[in-house]
Amino acid sequence: MSLREKTPTEFVTQSLEPLGGEILRPRYWHYSEYHQPSRCNWTISRERNANRTYTTGVKIQFFIGVKSNTQTSAEKAMRQQAEIRREQASKVYNDFGQINTGLFHRIGFEVMEGPFRVIYSYFWGHEMDVAAVTIAGTKASLWKTYCPVFEKMRDFTVIDPARFRKETEP
Repeated sequence: MSLREKTPTEFVTQSLEPLGGEILRPRYWHYSEYHQPSRCNWTISRERNANRTYTTGVKIQFFIGVKSNTQTSAEKAMRQQAEIRREQASKVYNDFGQINTGLFHRIGFEVMEGPFRVIYSYFWGHEMDVAAVTIAGTKASLWKTYCPVFEKMRDFTVIDPARFRKETEP
């Protein structure tokens, strides 16, 4: 890598299967996915991440059946996880507060963790027992280069509601 990296400006639509979601991905970044019965994981990173590690990228974790698996509501589980992360950070830059994103409520913040600057976002469903966590980060020295990429990737969908209506309608 050169010392002066350029911010990616060319993006493609990346499908997030098996739920039919979508996210914009920088054209030359790498995509991987890993799923379990009640959890979906997607990673988009600058580096090839065969072993699921990377320096610059976005990870989305989606949890299905939170209450049935943890005995706590999705909202409570996400708020607890957010508080733990916030307390572990060496510095908190921004707190985004709670917003309504359509199907989900979202809280989030931007922090410093060791040599990394990271944006954490925590989501829980309005009427669904689901939750999600997104982690977008890079080394602090690369933050100005990749922060615009993370902002563009922030507007993603995990679920295509039309797909599930079609599959459940007679």
